[in-house]
Amino acid sequence: MKKIMLDCSRLKERDAMRDYMNELFGFSKEDDFTGNLDHLNDLLSEVTKDINICISIDQFLIAAAASFSWKTLRVLMLGAKGNPHITITLD
Repeated sequence: MKKIMLDCSRLKERDAMRDYMNELFGFSKEDDFTGNLDHLNDLLSEVTKDINICISIDQFLIAAAASFSWKTLRVLMLGAKGNPHITITLD
């Protein structure tokens, strides 16, 4: 299982978040994530390799303080809820 330590400071702005999600999940060029959160949700539903997204409490608080970060984190949580290959843990 691949383990990802999520850096919520990279979720504050759409362009930075888009690049970070492409980096973390390795979306193919055909599926390259555009920054649209609905598109991210669609791509998360297609993940077939087991991934654990680990979020420290400090990083969780960073996300909670920034609107776009929180929205992105919410999409990641919904993606994990709908895909058994994705888990999210708090450290």
